[in-house]
Amino acid sequence: MNYVAAIGGGGLLVWLLLSSLPCWVQCLLPVVLFAVWWLLIDADLFTYTSLLRLRYNICLPSRNYSDRVCWIIGASSGIGAEMARQLAARGAKVIISARREEELNKLAQECKGKHEVTVIPFDVRDQQAGEKALQTLLKKYDGELHYLFLNAGRSQRSLASETDPAVTRDMFELNVLSLIALSRLAVPTLLRCQGHIIVTSSVAGRVPSPVSSSYSMTKHALQGYFDVLRLEVASEGLNVTTVCPGPVATGIETRAFIKSRDDAVRDEDRPKAESAAHKMTVERCVALTLAGVQCGVDEIWVSPQPVLFFQYASQFLPDVARYLGKRFIGPKRVMAFKKGIDMYDFNSMAKLDK
Repeated sequence: MNYVAAIGGGGLLVWLLLSSLPCWVQCLLPVVLFAVWWLLIDADLFTYTSLLRLRYNICLPSRNYSDRVCWIIGASSGIGAEMARQLAARGAKVIISARREEELNKLAQECKGKHEVTVIPFDVRDQQAGEKALQTLLKKYDGELHYLFLNAGRSQRSLASETDPAVTRDMFELNVLSLIALSRLAVPTLLRCQGHIIVTSSVAGRVPSPVSSSYSMTKHALQGYFDVLRLEVASEGLNVTTVCPGPVATGIETRAFIKSRDDAVRDEDRPKAESAAHKMTVERCVALTLAGVQCGVDEIWVSPQPVLFFQYASQFLPDVARYLGKRFIGPKRVMAFKKGIDMYDFNSMAKLDK
């Protein structure tokens, strides 16, 4: 029995059970289901069920990571580093790349997997270095590349009206143009290997993110480009997945772009660390992402509440989401930023007054 048949049969059974319940129970059920979703679910439906399928061996997909060549760009910390750990544990042939060679070497030592982790350091903004890195990889792995994880990039913490255009240009070059250029180099090999491109976008690539205007712009650009690429290569066997994480406890905010170039600001203007208590763990984010990729999900949402709720509202009730954004989310987030309050501490933000 295939996955679609299982869903169809399960849906019929659920409908029969629900139709036999008293009316008051049927009326109360949506409230209960919403409460369960709010408290327990931290990803879109397809990604969440993908993790359950793999965990409980239900209708397993044919693809997996064992002995597959996986190249992770932006692997020196955060989500990229955790991807290397989890892929190595699953028996993948992992290649890690970033600028910081020392951090990559430490990570390679941490990864205890079936295969040795290969370190290929380079600056993703240097297209010639990227081409050389790809050739080094292909030479080592007999011309094979199955998964390309595009994870490089930096976040931002500054108001749109105060952000230097030079900062926006730097962000676009790093977060967008460098990844597009690298993907173009790898596409011929990935097509031949029936491979998969995985792009780390953000919730900011789907919905407005106050105090991160330029960052949000770069993620919207990634969404547009790779959504089109997915359609263009679909018939040739190349898969493309965009991943939209909400707040994840990676510490990325401490290295974020701000309103001016880093060498021209005071220490007090630099982004402060944000509490991990209000964010998803990086381990959980990567586990959900890899499950969704393995099961062929095209766009993955992974996020704690209430950010996940706002993603759904923006998708299916855009006018409501815009109203909430203008009336509550935007003003509160700006006030929190100006007062130095954690912008993901929603309880503290709700108590702010002008």
